[in-house]
Amino acid sequence: MKCNDILLEDYVEGFLNTAEKTELVMHLSSCNKCQQTLENLRAEQRLLATTLNETQLKSGLTENLMQEIKQQKKIKARRHRYQMMFITAAILMISFTLIATMNKPSQHADVLPPDTSQDIEANQQHVADTEEESNTHGIPLHVGPVLDIKIDSVIEKNGMKEITYRANYNEAMQQYSEATLRKLVSTYQLDAQEFPLRHWHGLISIAVRNSKNEVVATFEINEKGSIEPIYPGVSKYSQATDVLGEGITHFSLPVETDPTTFEIVGYLAELPTFAEPFTFKKNENTSFDYLGHTYTIYDTQLKDDGLHLSISVDGQPEITPSGWHITFNGTRQRHITYFKVENNQTILSVILPGMQTIPDEMTMLPYLGIIQENFKPSIILDLKETVNN
Repeated sequence: MKCNDILLEDYVEGFLNTAEKTELVMHLSSCNKCQQTLENLRAEQRLLATTLNETQLKSGLTENLMQEIKQQKKIKARRHRYQMMFITAAILMISFTLIATMNKPSQHADVLPPDTSQDIEANQQHVADTEEESNTHGIPLHVGPVLDIKIDSVIEKNGMKEITYRANYNEAMQQYSEATLRKLVSTYQLDAQEFPLRHWHGLISIAVRNSKNEVVATFEINEKGSIEPIYPGVSKYSQATDVLGEGITHFSLPVETDPTTFEIVGYLAELPTFAEPFTFKKNENTSFDYLGHTYTIYDTQLKDDGLHLSISVDGQPEITPSGWHITFNGTRQRHITYFKVENNQTILSVILPGMQTIPDEMTMLPYLGIIQENFKPSIILDLKETVNN
């Protein structure tokens, strides 16, 4: 087989099937280049885990991952099953007021003059247009939660229960993501393989409860939080599918823990987004626009683990850049991104591992954005109804 960096990424992240893994291991045994790439990927993974943990502790994400977003989304609700969702509070409050007024039954509805009916129709269209514009640059956030999460199976075997859940983009987001990916590739004449979107990237925060409503297992937000699970030693692994934006996760619990309900607290999810590339310049505070917000690269440092770029934006944008197509001298550069919120500013740190010089110029294209969603109350799925023996 040929050298394949994306295949190595999937290997590190645990997304290869047995056949793919076997073939890659055989290739690694005789390829020094891929061995070095694999070691670099593992080092990046360790670095990412460390920086994420530090960020969570500093900003309270571990215990209150979704609380920072709560302040800017107090008037959000969910559409469809989970209520209606507001994207821009002020605009949508006005929109919904108009909709409520226009849709309110009237005793004289049958005798409205034709001109008045046309006015109402025009207003309704205006409200629809305004609502669509309020969605961040055409991203269909108004249709409900970005991710649909469901239980695939609960299989009892050898004293354990293996719970499998699936997460994928909702239908509107799926169509948007596929169209955006095609637009990115065609607009910038890039290889589709340069955009590793085979599986969605995100953190789903869940709690598994037993029939006594006790938490028997938690993932992500509760690892260092105030809720201590009864059974903390959960093994889990994830896999990709051929569907863009879909991921499947398996984890096992002892039967005696009595897993009864699956509580979805919230998630962080990445979305493909279309934006303009910009040029980073050495010794300059480079600014760029991303989905209606202006970001500034205000600090550049060389450290042992690579080049660090510090980026700031006022407030807490609904979607912040998390994935980049970065090229220097025609070569794509690997990167890691994490963020925190301080003093009503969102601070991004972009690390380019292994880079030991500050380039005079390099091209940066933000093509992935990260969104946080939480559920109040949490979404509860019944595990007992899904048991397969």
